[in-house]
Amino acid sequence: LLTLWTALADDAGNYSVIVSNAYGVLTSAPPATLALNTAPVLAHIPDATIPDGYLFSFRAFATNLDASDQNLTFSLLDGPPGCDIDPTSGEFTWTPDEVTGPGDYSLVILVTDDCSPSLSATQSFNLRVIEGNSPPSLAPVPDLVAYVLKPIFVTNVATDPDWPPNHM
Repeated sequence: LLTLWTALADDAGNYSVIVSNAYGVLTSAPPATLALNTAPVLAHIPDATIPDGYLFSFRAFATNLDASDQNLTFSLLDGPPGCDIDPTSGEFTWTPDEVTGPGDYSLVILVTDDCSPSLSATQSFNLRVIEGNSPPSLAPVPDLVAYVLKPIFVTNVATDPDWPPNHM
């Protein structure tokens, strides 16, 4: 008699296996181990609103319940240009520039274990980029000679790095 079943994640563990034939019954020693690979789980990533021109970063966290010695690899499946995720640590970074903001972006992070076959999980989240207000810059003013009771005239030149530029 051969009994088979479809193993589920909750079935992982040690089992005594009984093998019998026409001459008798034998029990395996030590017990057989049923090791299953379950997909990693990514923690929830909340949606966020960020200003353009400023660094946005967070660390994606994932767990794998079946083995502590599995390595997890992070990657970005979908996102705007310039964003990045560290494949080992899950550290996500992005500094949206004037071209990418304002705007709404959907992103998808993937985490994969290194078992065979490998399993993975995804987490989607949204980022809203709003117009940031970067400080204007003032061109250097050359050294001047001042005379008593004589007016000094200085022309200042300022630029605004925002797009479109703000009125100064």
